[in-house]
Amino acid sequence: MAGLGLERVVKQFGSFVAVNEVSLDIRDGEFLAVLGPSGCGKTTILRLIAGFERVSRGTIRLGEHVVSTEEEHMPPERRRVGVVFQSYALWPHMNVGENVGYPLRVAGLRREQRSRRVAQALETVGLTGFGDRRPADLSGGQRQRVALARCLVMDPQIVLLDEPLANLDTHLRGSMQREFDEYHRRTGTTMLYITHDQSEAMALADRVAVMSQGRVVQLAPPSQLYREPASRMVAEFVGQASVVEGDVWTAAEAGRVRARVLGRECLLRAAPEQPPQQAAAICLRPDDVSVRPAVAGDAAGTGIIRRMTYKGGYFSLEMEPVDAPGRMLKLNVQEPCSVEVGGRLAVDIRDGWVIPAA
Repeated sequence: MAGLGLERVVKQFGSFVAVNEVSLDIRDGEFLAVLGPSGCGKTTILRLIAGFERVSRGTIRLGEHVVSTEEEHMPPERRRVGVVFQSYALWPHMNVGENVGYPLRVAGLRREQRSRRVAQALETVGLTGFGDRRPADLSGGQRQRVALARCLVMDPQIVLLDEPLANLDTHLRGSMQREFDEYHRRTGTTMLYITHDQSEAMALADRVAVMSQGRVVQLAPPSQLYREPASRMVAEFVGQASVVEGDVWTAAEAGRVRARVLGRECLLRAAPEQPPQQAAAICLRPDDVSVRPAVAGDAAGTGIIRRMTYKGGYFSLEMEPVDAPGRMLKLNVQEPCSVEVGGRLAVDIRDGWVIPAA
């Protein structure tokens, strides 16, 4: 096992900068997720770590060894890095055992050694007895486990997972999440998980790196990422959130500031250095806001319901506040729910986060 370090890594394809000055320090045994929208550079990061691409600038370190610089490039087969791809990448003409044992055959291990290591890898992923089956005879979840076993059979220093659950249905994704989590807890292997799905990242990772336009915009444990987003992009990308403007009246003290949001006075969480500020960006999660029927004379903190979606046990609402026309405030209301689209509600702000100024 080994930690992983990236120092000011840049990757350019012609004039396009896919990865821009990315620095990461992944601890030995840590499970780190890299989260972001399509095209943000997260898969390029994986390919640079695996050695499939060369860095344009910067340094990649695996354990104590530098494996990539602008001048030097250690080839993938020498890095002891295992990769699990979204597409499984299994050979259909080989059975499960042959697929899993292929890297060992290329490495020149004898047949009896290969057989023992393949059996151990299949046992690790819960596929003992499946060695003679063909990939076509397996379910999607079983194929993904075969791909994981092929990765593990080489005893990698680090496991890289590239959108590994994207091709699975909802139930299989949940099952495979448990498989990855169990494997990590059992072995303590350093793991880097690439995904655009925030629920996967938040459920599995010790820390999450959010990427946007080739840069890491925040690196934090899942709960901090959710409660204290560092930017509007993170607030809107991670979890349900509404970002509205508010006036902060006091400097942060004991982690709180006094503010006015949607025409109502409230106490909000804020970073220690948060100064008083007009038109600050405020992140409001659905749980930060309570709702009640609007009554005659209500103005501040009221709005019109523009959309309702039933979620099973509760409704997800989008409300256009009177004090912020054009903005949509996300609310959750338990059933039974008497409000309708076009109806009017009043909100009380119980909590929220002042997004640090850029």
